[in-house]
Amino acid sequence: KQPQWVPNVSMINNMSAIRFDGTEVMSAGDTLDLGFNSRSIFLIAKANNPLSGQRFFSKSLAANAPKRFSFGYTGSGTLNVLYHGVSSTGISLTGTSDYVLNTISLERSTSGGTGKLFSGGIQIGNSFSINTSTYNFNSSFRFLIGAYNDALDIGEISYLDGDVPEIIMY
Repeated sequence: KQPQWVPNVSMINNMSAIRFDGTEVMSAGDTLDLGFNSRSIFLIAKANNPLSGQRFFSKSLAANAPKRFSFGYTGSGTLNVLYHGVSSTGISLTGTSDYVLNTISLERSTSGGTGKLFSGGIQIGNSFSINTSTYNFNSSFRFLIGAYNDALDIGEISYLDGDVPEIIMY
C-alpha cells in the first residue's frame, strides 16, 4: 500500500505533501549509501502521534546492526538519529503536531567525524562521533521513507502516521 499525494495542505500554505497513514511505506531499494562521504539531510515533516515510535526514514535493521542509519521518534516521543549503532537523542518534542524543519549534518574527514541534529533551526542533543571518511559506510539495507526496516529487512515496523512535504539529501 502506497502513501497518498496530498496536493493542498493548509498548514504549509497549500503546498503538497506525501501522507502516510501508519501502514504505508515508500521503498527505494538499496540506494543512498553514505559511502566515504559526508551528508546533509533536510526534512520537513510531522508525525501525528510521536509517542508511538515512528520513523521518517531509515536504511537499517531493527537490531543493533552496523552500517545503519535512521531518523524519527523513539517510543517516548523524542527525536533521534541512529547512525551505525550510535543513538543520538535530542530533546523531547512530544505532542507537537506542527510541521518542523529537521536537519541532520554528518561531517566526515580523515581526522574525525561529527553528527549533529537540528530541529526548527536549533541544535538539539549533543554532537555525536561518527566514522571518519576512511570508512566505507556501504549499507545493503533498503532505503525506506515512512517506516523502519524489520530485523531481516524484508518487512517494516515503526510506520509513520503523518506527512512528509519535503526531504533533501546530499
